Amino acid sequence: MKKSRRRFLRDSACGLTAAALASSLDRFAIINAMVQQPDVAADYKALVCVFFSGGSDCNNMVVPLDSEYNAYNSVRSASGLAIAQSALIPINPASGRQFGLHPNLSPEVANPSGVLPGLLAPWNQGKLAILCNYGSLLQPTTKAQYQSNVGGAFRPYQLFSHSDQVNQQMTSICNRTGQTGWGGRVSDVTGGLNGVSPLPMSVSVAGTSLYLTGVTSRQLAIGTGTLASVLNLNWNGPTAANPFTSGSAYRQLLGFDTSATLIKSASDTTNQALSADTTLNQPDPTVTPTFPTTGIRNQLKQVAKLIKLGNTPAASGGLGMHRQIFFVSLGGFDTHTNETSTDPTVPNGAGGQGNLLT
Repeated sequence: MKKSRRRFLRDSACGLTAAALASSLDRFAIINAMVQQPDVAADYKALVCVFFSGGSDCNNMVVPLDSEYNAYNSVRSASGLAIAQSALIPINPASGRQFGLHPNLSPEVANPSGVLPGLLAPWNQGKLAILCNYGSLLQPTTKAQYQSNVGGAFRPYQLFSHSDQVNQQMTSICNRTGQTGWGGRVSDVTGGLNGVSPLPMSVSVAGTSLYLTGVTSRQLAIGTGTLASVLNLNWNGPTAANPFTSGSAYRQLLGFDTSATLIKSASDTTNQALSADTTLNQPDPTVTPTFPTTGIRNQLKQVAKLIKLGNTPAASGGLGMHRQIFFVSLGGFDTHTNETSTDPTVPNGAGGQGNLLT
C-alpha cells in the first residue's frame, strides 16, 4: 500500500523519541509532521461561534416551566427580572421536564408578522441542542467548599472579573489566564482535513480573536462588506517588485533564507496573506438567506459567503475546503439595568437583553 509523504513522516517520527527528533529538526513544517494529522476529509463542515460579549443572563434565556417556575419567580420578581410564565415559549426536551425559551429567542411566536423566525423551528426539527449548567468550574464544588475556598482550589481564577471570564469562555481554561482558544486548538489538530488550502481554517469577522488563537495554526481576521475589500493589501513600489505579481522580486525574496525558522515563519505569513487576497478578490457569491439590517447580520452574512465558497470545489471557482471555523460577536450583554421590560414579547421593546436576543 502506498503511503502519503505526511503519513510516512508521521510514522517515522513515532519510531524515534520526540526529543531526539526535535533536536535535529528546526523547521516548523517538519515539527508539525510529528503531530498526528488526519487525512484530507471528503465532506464539508463548519463551526460558527456567536459570542455574546458581556455575559448573557442564561437564567432568563431558558427558564424551568414545571414546579421550579415558582422558585424562579419568587427569586426574580422583586428585582423585576422575572419573565411571566405566559410569555415564555414552551419546549419539551427528552428529559420529560418542560422549559421555556425567552420570547425573543423566537419572536415570531408572539408576533406572527413583521419579524424573522427564531430558534423554535430548529428546536422542533431536532436541529438545536441546549447545553445547561455550563460555566467556569475547576471541579465539582459544594457551597461550603466554595465559601471556604481552601488554598484557592475551588473557585475559578478571577471569578468576578469580566475580562478574565471572557478569557475562560474562549479558552476553556479556568485556573489561569489562557493563551490559546479552544477553537484555535481544534484547528491545530484538524487542519490536515483541509489539505492544501488558500485560506486558514479559522476566520474571525469580529477582529483578532483569542477563541481562534492556536499553537500552530493561524487565524484570518476580516471585516464586513464585499470579500474583495476585506483585506485591503496595497502596493506603492516599483512594478517589477509588486508582490501581487507571480515571480516578482518581492515574491522571490520570500523564498530566501527559509532555513531560518523565524524568517520562514514571516515569509509564510506574508505568502498566506497574498494567497488570501488573491482568493477573496472576486465577486461575492450569492447567498439565499434573508439577513436583517444589523451589525451581527453583516458578520453572519460574511460567514455565509465564506461557507458557500469553502464548500465549492476549487475547480468550480470556490475554495475547496472541508473544515472551517468562524467567530462573530454581539456585544452589550452586560445588562446591569433595564435587562427586561414589562412586556418582553415586544421584539424591540423587551429591555436590554431581550432586544439583543431579537
